[in-house]
Amino acid sequence: MRSFAAPETHFRIEVSKPGDHDGHQVGEPARLECDECGASVPIDGPDGHETAVDELPHSRGCSQRDVKSAWWMDHYAGV
Repeated sequence: MRSFAAPETHFRIEVSKPGDHDGHQVGEPARLECDECGASVPIDGPDGHETAVDELPHSRGCSQRDVKSAWWMDHYAGV
């Protein structure tokens, strides 16, 4: 497993654009996306705690499928 903070991993934060109906104001972070396969999850608001790199539904062939947060590794993988 690799950390999402490792220099060889690449993710981006997509911001809300005019016409998006995602509940965010224009320019606010709206989605977390994998640069390689395009998998994405919505970014929840300040009171939400569900957005995480661990939840990205990567494609089967994505080389970033093994990328997890330190919290996930501590709690689920014992790393």
